Amino acid sequence: MAEFNIDDIQYKKKYSMTELLSLPLNRPELQRDLNIDTVKHIIDFQSKRFEERGSFLFIGDLQVAININDHSLYLIDGQHRYYSILTTLQTIMPDYAIGINFIKISPQPNLVYPSLEEAFILINKYTPIPQYILDCCSADNINYYKTIIDQFRTYIKREYKSYMSDAKVPRIPNINLDKMCDKIMKDSILIFQYIENGKELFDYMKYININIWIHFDSEKKGNKIKDKPLYAFTQYNLNRDNDWTSSIKLLNEFKAANAAAGPTMEEADVNTNANGRKGIPKKIKSSLWKKYYGEVYNSLCLICNDPISIENFEAGHIIAVAKGGSNHIDNLKPICIGCNRSMGDQDMNVYIDCYYAK
Repeated sequence: MAEFNIDDIQYKKKYSMTELLSLPLNRPELQRDLNIDTVKHIIDFQSKRFEERGSFLFIGDLQVAININDHSLYLIDGQHRYYSILTTLQTIMPDYAIGINFIKISPQPNLVYPSLEEAFILINKYTPIPQYILDCCSADNINYYKTIIDQFRTYIKREYKSYMSDAKVPRIPNINLDKMCDKIMKDSILIFQYIENGKELFDYMKYININIWIHFDSEKKGNKIKDKPLYAFTQYNLNRDNDWTSSIKLLNEFKAANAAAGPTMEEADVNTNANGRKGIPKKIKSSLWKKYYGEVYNSLCLICNDPISIENFEAGHIIAVAKGGSNHIDNLKPICIGCNRSMGDQDMNVYIDCYYAK
């Protein structure tokens, strides 16, 4: 389909589902978490619609920002529709047409074209972006704080999923994860002098949970799930001495306790890499992606379902190198950086059974 110009900044184009998935669409740092339940709801609705009427019904265009300099593409609205197509719907009706509204953006200040952030905020004006995302994606923090926060969110949602709530004022003992991340970013200049990655931030939170927060939950409302208590709802009523994101004393106590416990599996794995383990050749990684995903640009981690792309995925070992596993393509799967770092020297199936068994 030829381009249909709306104005000097926007134009529309139609793609089949197959063509859509071949586009190198990047996830902007500003993007919210992908909600797999929402993706499943879309799949269920569209699958039922196809069974009853022989076609899908997608209303509205996907919104894609295009950089006027290098023509890189960013999916800024419609990620759940996109991943429903990616995971399931394109196998049912690959020629179904999807409309894309392209918005030209400029990476530098420009009187005509908006920035990526401006376009994203404008498109999502009725569902405001959490403050922690805006803070993470400031010029000073981009690609650093956001990575740590994203990893932290993956860990906490995996282990304490039953305590997560989207409500602005959740019912105790539930918590709003966006609000917690806002709090972390408020003290980011301090806390990220001590915390190096999302796993360490999560471990620090667990340390505070059983050493500080528990003492402020006299009724033990945080014992919602057996063997997985979470008292994080108490954190907003504590003084600065007990405030986990701003107390140097608590951060130092955690670091000391961590050092006494010895290196984590992740740290041991990093040390192994530093001592000479060979990385996975680019050719093998490219073949690995095609083996599992074919010619599409984006997909989902085979462990946790977080979004990955051909540009940012990692090759995870099915049998760990520490257990004799090789770099042969048959011993590798494409996964996200968070899962690859978290596995350490565990075999992949052991890691999945420990954290993702259904």
